[in-house]
Amino acid sequence: MAHEFAARNAVPLVLIEEHHEAYYVWRYAASAGWMAAKGNVLLHIDEHHDLWRPVLTRPLNSLKNLVDVAHFTYQDLRIGSFICPAVYEGIFDSMLWMRYGYEKEVETRLWSVWPKDELELEFVNKAHAPGDNLALPRTATTLRLISVGPRDRVYPDHSFVLDIDLDYFACNKKPDWKLEVEITASAYDEFCANPYHILRLPSDKVLARKRNGSYFLVFNDNNTNMNDSASEQTEVASIDERADQFLRYLKELPAVPSFICVCRSVYSGYTPRKHARYVEERIIDAVSSRFPIHRLTLAEIVPEEAALAKLIAC
Repeated sequence: MAHEFAARNAVPLVLIEEHHEAYYVWRYAASAGWMAAKGNVLLHIDEHHDLWRPVLTRPLNSLKNLVDVAHFTYQDLRIGSFICPAVYEGIFDSMLWMRYGYEKEVETRLWSVWPKDELELEFVNKAHAPGDNLALPRTATTLRLISVGPRDRVYPDHSFVLDIDLDYFACNKKPDWKLEVEITASAYDEFCANPYHILRLPSDKVLARKRNGSYFLVFNDNNTNMNDSASEQTEVASIDERADQFLRYLKELPAVPSFICVCRSVYSGYTPRKHARYVEERIIDAVSSRFPIHRLTLAEIVPEEAALAKLIAC
């Protein structure tokens, strides 16, 4: 497959649904020869840095094949914690994080990560300046993290992966999903009576509702979309502006990415559902006008024995 793309000078572009799936794509890409196994640049086009620390159930060195990697991706990683393992493994040594609203000067920081103990299931991370005289443990891996805006003419300086989250172009302030879980009457009464119920304490609000003789816990019932007061026309104009500006940046890139990963972020609710298809079409068009691409879905590169239905089985 890699040789087929090379013969046509086509850049593989993999569409994924949620961003933690990018970790699997990176590991697959290294095994397929799309990119080097170590020392790449991540060009991260996203409203979020996604550098949170994961809490793992198995160490990274236990991942022996792509089936293992697929299971690990869905069972251990979340949409904001998938970059940390790749940094620790050395897949990326630099990351350019482009945010639309970033208006400061280009900033370069160092971001170091290391395991808390020999089990390597939890990690410590530390942001620091290049000039800091910081004593790091020998197990630490350090990423050069460069924060840029779309107008900054800063480009990857060696082999890079282009990673695009569609929420960069249209982003909800809070995820626009809502979930109701039916519960028993006694569970409803206990929730209502206990001001310190464990589900009242996290930052995401949980409500209890009674309806037609049934009882429910309601999650995320106070969501807001990307701009509640804006008209449809204004929202689309904002998407177009961001897409056009991104295309100008792409045209100035001095090199071609090893491959491209495009994340929809619709299930998680960060990309507004009403604009998702339009945003995706605009961005795929922009990318394909700059590079010859070969489109793939995640299902096409996941081993049969790691199909989604098997991955999520308890």
